[in-house]
Amino acid sequence: MLKKQILILIIMFLCGAAGFSIYKYILINEDLEAKLSDISELQDKNENAIEKIEKQALEISQLNDEKKSLQDEIGTTTQKLNLLNMELESGRQEISRMGRASEGLKRENQDLKNKEEALRIELQRLNEEKSKLEAKLNSIEELTETIKALKKAKRSRNYKRYKREEAETGIAKGNKGYLIYRGQATYDSNVSIEVIPAD
Repeated sequence: MLKKQILILIIMFLCGAAGFSIYKYILINEDLEAKLSDISELQDKNENAIEKIEKQALEISQLNDEKKSLQDEIGTTTQKLNLLNMELESGRQEISRMGRASEGLKRENQDLKNKEEALRIELQRLNEEKSKLEAKLNSIEELTETIKALKKAKRSRNYKRYKREEAETGIAKGNKGYLIYRGQATYDSNVSIEVIPAD
């Protein structure tokens, strides 16, 4: 009877231990499944993170390529700007030189205008004088008066010259009745007067 009770107790103990083991197994299994689920989620997150990192690395590579391209463009643009600055400076110097040349040309132009004005005034004066001379020469009476005045001036010059020579040598000179004396004419050469018709 005692053995039977002890056997029952042992069986009950074993049943309790088995139940406890099963309970612990269930708890451990649930915990393990939970951890496996967490690990799976972590792996998914890790894969997603790796994909994001790879995507970001690709974007960074593309950005680096774009940056390099922009740097090349900036270098090219800088060279072009330097060339443009040199051309601009050369253009400024050329404009300055042309400005100085323009000032010189303006002064020369003003001088030419002044000379032109002086020549125009002189030409006008000469035209007026020509008109007066033409008017005098076209008039017979004025022409006669001019001839007379020339003859009178000639006689006056000859008379003064003879008087001067007479005063210098003390000898009165004349033609002594000869038109030609000792191979030389005793009269001065004739005065030639040409009359130009008016246009």
